[in-house]
Amino acid sequence: MEVECDNCGETTDKRPAKVERNDNVFCSRECYHEFGRPDMKGDNNVNPTKEKVSVICEHCGESFEVYPYRKDSARFCSRDCKDAQMAGKTGQETPRYKGSKKTLECELCGETFERYERERNQRYCSKECYRKASKERFKGENNPAWRGGYDGYYGPNWQEKRQAALERDDHECQDCGDQSEGNHVHHKKRMGWFKEEYESPQWYLRANKLENLVTLCPSCHMQREWQDGQISED
Repeated sequence: MEVECDNCGETTDKRPAKVERNDNVFCSRECYHEFGRPDMKGDNNVNPTKEKVSVICEHCGESFEVYPYRKDSARFCSRDCKDAQMAGKTGQETPRYKGSKKTLECELCGETFERYERERNQRYCSKECYRKASKERFKGENNPAWRGGYDGYYGPNWQEKRQAALERDDHECQDCGDQSEGNHVHHKKRMGWFKEEYESPQWYLRANKLENLVTLCPSCHMQREWQDGQISED
């Protein structure tokens, strides 16, 4: 709908909903600022840094006004001038210049590859090498979820308690509800902690109590293990 600017009187198109929401309507941001603080212009301005300053457009040579913080960065008076100035420019003249290419050696496979000087990830030749290297970097003690390793032995009562936990939970993942075969049984308080704190048989008798066991699908089990690895224990 057409409405009249409350500052300069010019007509402008505005959405009806926007007109209904606001007490005043303006044709531009400049009119909005002028209308809002008419008593704070020129010499009456208590914050002179808000006054605009004039700069020269690099393309057309005309002067235009910007706020002081843009004085050193403003180069063009309009997008048309910017596009015209940048047309036909290549290499270092363009703002997206990434530098020249250089030859590097992949830290994983040893193959040589080329990258621009300003590109990220200059250590590996491909995403595949990056993924493989990441797996190696976060293996074992380097992984934030590392809890001391797995020795494969949960005590002589483990299978009995594991089955009891599965039956108690109806073989259903207690996080997502998955009832697929092959669901895991997870120790809420990690097994390694009990082995560090107690001698046999107390470590497995305490660790394998039903209240310390919960049925989880493989995906939720992995997520629980990861989350537990982020929490420091006293």
